[in-house]
Amino acid sequence: MWRLNEFNLSHKSHTLVRLAVHLPQQQPIVYQDGEEAQVIERAVLRKTTLTSWFELNKNDPSAHNISYSDIPQYYVFDKSTTNWKKRQRGGQNVIGRLPVVSILDIERYCCNSINRGENSPFCFKIPIDLNVTSTCNLKPNTKEADMLLKTKLIVWDEALMTQVHAFLAVDRLLQDLTKCKEPFGGKVILLGGEFRQVLPVILRCSRTLTVCQLLKKHALWMKFHKLYLTKNMRALESERDFGAWLLEIGEKKSGSTIQLLLQCYPSIQDPTHQLYSDIDFSSVTPQELKGRASLTVNNERSMEINNKVLEFMPGNETVYKAVDMIMSEDPQDQLTFPEEFLNSLTPTGLPPYELKLKIGCIIMLLRKLTTSKGL
Repeated sequence: MWRLNEFNLSHKSHTLVRLAVHLPQQQPIVYQDGEEAQVIERAVLRKTTLTSWFELNKNDPSAHNISYSDIPQYYVFDKSTTNWKKRQRGGQNVIGRLPVVSILDIERYCCNSINRGENSPFCFKIPIDLNVTSTCNLKPNTKEADMLLKTKLIVWDEALMTQVHAFLAVDRLLQDLTKCKEPFGGKVILLGGEFRQVLPVILRCSRTLTVCQLLKKHALWMKFHKLYLTKNMRALESERDFGAWLLEIGEKKSGSTIQLLLQCYPSIQDPTHQLYSDIDFSSVTPQELKGRASLTVNNERSMEINNKVLEFMPGNETVYKAVDMIMSEDPQDQLTFPEEFLNSLTPTGLPPYELKLKIGCIIMLLRKLTTSKGL
């Protein structure tokens, strides 16, 4: 029917531009055996979207107020010249996509976080390598210093994941800028965080040294006024006992042996049948599906359960196949990854290559596709 009526088999509502995030001379390259030298030589001469963005800000003052993630809306990256050129038309349906960067790679992590707002490393110019004598690389009589002087309240979220030396460096910076010897130059600092969460991530550091890097272990912690959340706002009234039980486990108050309430099934077919066999999918309502869920540890098991549930539904099954392609600045790199290999991948947050659906089945959109149409 699609071919007879000349319907489009696929459609792109938005153009995604993949933006590179890397350290100097450490951009990723793809090569085949025996071509390492040629590829490296070619990569040295070619600019990436990041290095070209730096050069654009040097030469074009109109680009100073555009963040890296928003630059594709106003400029087009010319792959032949590896330069950003001002966009003549369009741009509304262009999205700049930044890769996920691990916090262990602290330099790339801070570079990637710059585009999300005024984070602490960017706002205070906190150095990457911290020690007891570290100072912030922010000079007086600058735009950034003037912004800090005018700031009445500084909100530092997830502050308890930050090393104490970062707070000491900010304390010294604000005292120097305000000429005030009060903690943080008399500025109001609001810290947010939970000590039960992740501690500061320090490369090749022992557990003892990591704990010593906590703000709570420093005398500066005594200067803060503590506000405690005494009521768990996320837990339902019926789950109070379960939440208290989890806290007892975390505080080692439940003993050395923990009895878990387990009910095992020999196959996936049994729990799936128990959850959905009493539902008439031809006239199912949201209220009937409310309260039914299957939690899995990986995407492969989740797809297996979805296919089992799909068997309970009436009607014919339709298979939709994705269009996979590699996003590369060098067209020659596309030859390295065949389409069959891309089809075999199932990245986190993306649907599989073959999506099996039936009329009436529920689909969850993981990303906003077309906000004007409600997607």
